[in-house]
Amino acid sequence: MEKIKQTENTATRAKWFDEMIAALRKDELLLDKNMASKETQSHYKLLIEGTREENAIIFKKKAVEELVNLFLLNYIKEISDFLGKKENESSINKIAVSYGDEKLLIWSEIKEDNEEAENALLIAQAKINAKYINSGFAISTMIVEDVDNISIPSPYQLIYPS
Repeated sequence: MEKIKQTENTATRAKWFDEMIAALRKDELLLDKNMASKETQSHYKLLIEGTREENAIIFKKKAVEELVNLFLLNYIKEISDFLGKKENESSINKIAVSYGDEKLLIWSEIKEDNEEAENALLIAQAKINAKYINSGFAISTMIVEDVDNISIPSPYQLIYPS
């Protein structure tokens, strides 16, 4: 049984390397024929000519962007489930986001004393943080009530309502 699993792992790894090499050769051909997009050209220029430090910084930035997208997509889905119920559709006034290297920051304004909306926001945060606990990234939610009259802080960007 172990031999079969090892063979499957070897086959999977070989397939991945074959596809990676084919993708690199395709990009090489497009670059040689000046047919690559500007983004592809600058990507390879940096990889080839950049220092290890420059490349590490860019890869980290890309990884953070991917995590932000993943977390935000899941967060919006969780909140959409709550807002999709007729009795909840006006309970959250605003949601704004910002992010850093390790956190997606959520700022939300709810109706005064709306514990259901507050719980929905905190449960969404908890579910996503639990799901991606090993990512080194997390959501942190700040909840204010409309009676507080607090403006969206800088550098948060409003995402709801859009």
